Amino acid sequence: MKIWGARDIAVVAVFSGLVFVLTMFAIPMPMGGYWHFGNVMIMLSALLFGPLVGGLTGMIGATLADLVLGYGMWAPFTFWIKFINGMVAGLLFLPVLSGGKFNLKSSWFLLVIATVGGFLSNIILYVIPYWILLDWPSVVGWFASILPSIAYEIGAPIVILIAIGKSFPRIFGYRESVRTRYELYRKRMDAKGKGHAL
Repeated sequence: MKIWGARDIAVVAVFSGLVFVLTMFAIPMPMGGYWHFGNVMIMLSALLFGPLVGGLTGMIGATLADLVLGYGMWAPFTFWIKFINGMVAGLLFLPVLSGGKFNLKSSWFLLVIATVGGFLSNIILYVIPYWILLDWPSVVGWFASILPSIAYEIGAPIVILIAIGKSFPRIFGYRESVRTRYELYRKRMDAKGKGHAL
């Protein structure tokens, strides 16, 4: 079984485009940076398709948006921060599997944890570029300015995922293949490690 295939590349391409488009509808923040809906799509892609797809989607779509919107100095930070955001949310939600079907009763807790985890990783990691590019007062001001975004950045991915899970449950068959391939990858890495030790 392949670890990475054409279907994965296609999904990353589509969702990277969606992240880019949603990030382009940006509202500048007083303390630097901007409000946008791209993070919602990063979280959604991670929850739907796993950590690697979520990470790459965020990395590609958000970085391109920074460059196009004229925030080039933020792009190197966005490149790896958004990758980590998607990876965190995807990894936290990876254990969710019910025969390829979405089961809200058994997965709602992990759904909330994964979404909040992805959101918090974004907030915590962006302290670094704000401190480097601006200053500490800007970090404090930025924390205050993002408070209005908490509701939609955490709530929207959860609501959308539940709606998709109820309307198109077959989409979670992809998650089943992601988890299977992730476990296969870990086994291969473990085998290589043991072989190297010998």
